[in-house]
Amino acid sequence: MATKRKGASLLEMSISAALMSIVLTCIYALMVAGVRYLNATNTAVEMQQQSLLAMVWISHDLGESNARTIKIFNSPAGILLGSPRDDAGNTWVDVSGSVRWPRFMCYYLDTWHGASCLLRKEQYMDDPDLHTNPPPLLPPAPQAWQDYAYYQALEIAPRMVARDVQSLKFAGTNPIQVSLTVGKEEWGRKYTMSLQVKVTMRN
Repeated sequence: MATKRKGASLLEMSISAALMSIVLTCIYALMVAGVRYLNATNTAVEMQQQSLLAMVWISHDLGESNARTIKIFNSPAGILLGSPRDDAGNTWVDVSGSVRWPRFMCYYLDTWHGASCLLRKEQYMDDPDLHTNPPPLLPPAPQAWQDYAYYQALEIAPRMVARDVQSLKFAGTNPIQVSLTVGKEEWGRKYTMSLQVKVTMRN
């Protein structure tokens, strides 16, 4: 008596393979969508952190500055401002209550490790050409060292405040409006974030 063997026919195998292909394609599409969403979220969070950190730094330093110490650069964008704090973080105030200005700092845009970054350099009034003790009530009239290019060439390691900065603008005198745009391209999509803040100087 002959036994019957059960198995899948070629048609059934073809249908199974086609269904498996569809399922695998859907799983792959879901994985790609998930990776894209995760990447977009990470990019948005990173840009948010970068822009907020930059605004905190600029707002803090501007808030302690004085309108007569400010010099704004437009091309490329940047700002020079005086600070009443010494290298220990203490405010210089003389016996009459007047604020002294022991250092200057400069925020400017420049290329840093292949990305457009907001950089910060500072210089204390300890250079032989700048030194006064105590520091002046107000900084001297604009000199060569109060120039954007001077800080770019200054052999002091800059502090990177924010990466992927597309634009930086300053407007007004007191208060000063600061506008910052951060952006980058990931997976063929461009992400941008813009912040604005008005800062009133207290000194």
